[in-house]
Amino acid sequence: MSEAFVGRQPIFNRDLELVGAELLYRDSRENFAHIKDATAASRSTVVTAFTEIGIDTLVGKGVAYVNFAEEMLLSPNAEALPSNKVVIEVLEHVPCTPEVCKALQRLKDAGYTIALDDFVFTESREPLIQYADIIKIEVMDKVVMQQTLDALEPYDVKLLAEKVEDQADMRMCLDLGFELFQGYFLCRPEVVEGEKLPANRMATLQLLSKLSDPTVDFDTLVELVSSDVALTYRLLRYLNSAHFSLRQPLTDVRQAMGLLGYNKLRAWVALVALSSVDDKPAELVRIGIVRARMCELLADSLEVDGPTAFTVGLFSILDALFDREMDTLIGPLPLDEALKAALIERDGPLGQLITYAEQYEAGRWGALLKSQFEPVRLVSAFIEANKWTTETLAALAS
Repeated sequence: MSEAFVGRQPIFNRDLELVGAELLYRDSRENFAHIKDATAASRSTVVTAFTEIGIDTLVGKGVAYVNFAEEMLLSPNAEALPSNKVVIEVLEHVPCTPEVCKALQRLKDAGYTIALDDFVFTESREPLIQYADIIKIEVMDKVVMQQTLDALEPYDVKLLAEKVEDQADMRMCLDLGFELFQGYFLCRPEVVEGEKLPANRMATLQLLSKLSDPTVDFDTLVELVSSDVALTYRLLRYLNSAHFSLRQPLTDVRQAMGLLGYNKLRAWVALVALSSVDDKPAELVRIGIVRARMCELLADSLEVDGPTAFTVGLFSILDALFDREMDTLIGPLPLDEALKAALIERDGPLGQLITYAEQYEAGRWGALLKSQFEPVRLVSAFIEANKWTTETLAALAS
């Protein structure tokens, strides 16, 4: 399994309380960015932070300052991120075009906080100020800094001092009215390391094309997402890290997709599809889908909800798919405790369904004879699950 990296530089308020962190692109443990494509770097940082490491791990109760190049601003993908956990940081080389201004207004209307990175006041960039909540100013060049501060005097914006290198810088910034601070004097950037989760690139791209079709119905979307175990896992992981107001634990993919909504789902999948992902053997994914459908078909006999049975069957291959222990994978997900117990310990009716499906796959007929199902019911469910899986995977490839 490949590794994933994100740089993190903490941001403090005037009382030296940690209020967030800027997330920085990293492609190794080396605390330096090798950026060839700013847009690709932004996408990679977002996907790694929200689906592979976890935003709570990176910023806790604070907010994440995420760098956005021009293409990221102009795409709808920004709105896949939770507005209560993200500050959109407009990079200094983003031009002040009508299209960029329109995108910034759209994001402000959607509730996002906007920051202008490494801002130096010029007439050409002045229109951007009206969209900004926070303006970041480097304090190393004192003349340029003061000129920018003087020009910003009429505007109601919060000032963030960048590259605060020593006590003298900090004292000066406090006197000048800066409210937020980052730099080596306070805390150096650090590299946070995680494991990059595999995903079925082709299935995700096919899903993205389906999501772009205005005629596709919700049931079809549920079926498409459910057929990709890696994407389903990432979806639930995202919902958990995005701090959605979950009134109760999730029990199935349909519920999760309904909570996210069509537009945010499409934007989120675009981020995943455009990031670098690894693939696992197709047969392993097929096993998971067959197992999920078989559990769903047998669910009524154990008085279990069908979609919940499908989810637990699908997730029963997570440990093999991601090369991690099941409890470490399931822990961060906003799943019902009954699902977690079934996956980790094979406990309860849901755990029984997984066990029966696994025993059938392995040909452990003696054990199955002790189950409450007639052999013909198990055979029928397995055949139907295989047929459904073949049709679903064919739909993804079309």
